[in-house]
Amino acid sequence: MKPIKLKQILTIHGVNHDETWQEKVRQVFEPHFEYIPIGYREYLGIKGPLKAVFNLWTIPLVVTSLVAAVLTFQYGNRLYASIALGVTALFVVLGLWLARLQRRSCADRVKEQIGLKTGGHPNAPHVIAHSLGTYLIARILQKYDEITVDRLVLVGAVVPRMFDWESILKKNREAFLEIRNEVGQKDWVVQLVGAIKWFVRDFGNSGLRGAFTGLRHHNLNNPWVPCELCNDVVEPVRYHNVMLQEFLHSDWFLGPGHASKVWLPYLWGYTPQEFKEWQQLCWSATYLAQEHQWRACRQVETILRRRRWAWTTIVDLETYISEEIRETASAFASALETNDFRTILNDVVRDLHLCVTEAILESKNINGQHSIIRPLHPLIAIARAVINELPIDEAG
Repeated sequence: MKPIKLKQILTIHGVNHDETWQEKVRQVFEPHFEYIPIGYREYLGIKGPLKAVFNLWTIPLVVTSLVAAVLTFQYGNRLYASIALGVTALFVVLGLWLARLQRRSCADRVKEQIGLKTGGHPNAPHVIAHSLGTYLIARILQKYDEITVDRLVLVGAVVPRMFDWESILKKNREAFLEIRNEVGQKDWVVQLVGAIKWFVRDFGNSGLRGAFTGLRHHNLNNPWVPCELCNDVVEPVRYHNVMLQEFLHSDWFLGPGHASKVWLPYLWGYTPQEFKEWQQLCWSATYLAQEHQWRACRQVETILRRRRWAWTTIVDLETYISEEIRETASAFASALETNDFRTILNDVVRDLHLCVTEAILESKNINGQHSIIRPLHPLIAIARAVINELPIDEAG
């Protein structure tokens, strides 16, 4: 049977986009997810941003009627000048309206593409959308009940701050699990969009000022740490604004660094800070073992073993690994001697941080082997280490 992946992940670009960023994050996501880049060509080129706001075919009509208004006013015919100005206003409204129809038509085509590429997979995909892509996915979720997503990441969002996400959930409770709106507070592109939002009513500056106005949401000033407010409530909120103070519209986040250190653990349901600490401890333990500094290595391993991690739930790592050893041995009908158990446990911990370190190193290679990279996920690393060190009975 062909290997399957639990989740799909979609990326949706913006207008006149840097086509390389979707390929850069592919390197990060593909070992762990079925990676599906979503594209559209309606807004490519220098005219793309203008075309997203205003229909280009109506510009000559606007210019002609405006010139006519100016000329008739100069010749003293105020009545005809007023009529020409009124016609100009109508053409402006027509240009805005046609552009809106085109945006919605683009959303329909993107929806068809999503349906074709995700069809057959039983689980809702994660989605990362940038710029106009945020508008498209919001429109798709608003219009089509059959489209559902798991975690939705908005970057450089041009969705209105008052966009009615709650009405989407009222129609379909499984439309999305939660939304992470990454706010680039130096984003001049979204700032321009905010300046014209009174004319383009379905656009907004939530990528600059934050979204979810009127909804129960939390703001995070640090993209690495967990939401402390969610820790104090029974039901965490679905909406978070993550403030990235110095980030521009297409900054460092559109690349492998942000994807591997922030998005990857977030999509797994872990906080980036805890994931970073896990990798640092595993790397340190492997380095110390490599340098034959055994005492220091055991000290780091002790820290790893005694800590309760998000992926070990309510128990510490040592207890979790012990349970995994017993379950795996039972599944493979392997006999475990009591006096060997402690030795196997120690070997699993040693192999665990080695697997994680190898995964970190391999993930830096453009054509890295997926089988080596997959233990970046802590649970896969633990399972891999247990299998490697457990004396599996061949008869099992």
